[in-house]
Amino acid sequence: MKETAPHFKQEEYIQSLATQIEQLRGRELPGFMSSQAFYMCMSQYVELWENPMLALLKDVETVATEVSVNLASVLLSQYPALNDAIRTVTQSVLREFSEGAVAKLHEQITREKDPFTLNDFLQQWVNKLRFDRFSKAVEESFEHTKNPSSNWNGLKEEVYANMRQWYRSTHAISAMASAQEMSAIMEAYWNLSAKRFVDNCCMIADKDVLNKIPEAIQDSMYQFIKDDTKLQVRLKF
Repeated sequence: MKETAPHFKQEEYIQSLATQIEQLRGRELPGFMSSQAFYMCMSQYVELWENPMLALLKDVETVATEVSVNLASVLLSQYPALNDAIRTVTQSVLREFSEGAVAKLHEQITREKDPFTLNDFLQQWVNKLRFDRFSKAVEESFEHTKNPSSNWNGLKEEVYANMRQWYRSTHAISAMASAQEMSAIMEAYWNLSAKRFVDNCCMIADKDVLNKIPEAIQDSMYQFIKDDTKLQVRLKF
C-alpha cells in the first residue's frame, strides 16, 4: 500500500495538482478549493489499491493451502492418496472463497472512491501537516538569512520578510496556494482511507475465507468420499 502513495510533499506533485485545479475549476469563488479536483485525484489513487488487495488474497490462499496440506501430511502420513485429495479439495475451496472475497473487496474500493469520513483523525492530521509545513518554513528562513546572529535587528527583519513572503505564497488566492493546502488535506485523507481499507481487507479475508475453510473442507471431503469415481481414481495410487 505504501508504494501506491503519491508524493504529496514534492514540488512536482504540488505543481501538477495546481494545474489540475486550474483545469477543473468550475463556479467556485476565488480562494475556494475545487472539490472536483479532490474527488478525481482520490478516485485515481484508490484504483491503485487493487493490486495490493489481490496480492493479499493470493498470500492468504497460498498460506492456507500450505498449512492445510502440511497438517494433513503429518496426521495422515500413511495415506498419500488422502493427502492428495485434501490438497485438491483445499485448493478448490480456497479458490471459491477468494472469488467471493474479491467481489466484496471491489465493493470496498468503490466506496473508498467516494471520499467521506467523520473521524476526528482527519482534522488532527491536517493540522499536524500544516504545523510541519510552518516549522519547515521557519527553519528555511533562518538558514537563508545573510545577517549574522550578532545583528539581531537585521536578522529579525530578514526572517520576518521571508515569513511574509512564505505566507503570501501559501495563503494567497491562487491555484498554487490552493494546491499546497489541498495536498495536506489529501495526504491526511489518503492515510485515513488507506488504513480503513487495509482493516476492511483483513476482516473480509478472515471472515469470508479463513473462518469458512474448516467446515467447507470437511463437507467437500465428505462429498468427495461419497463419489465412487473420484475415490477409485485416488485408490489406484
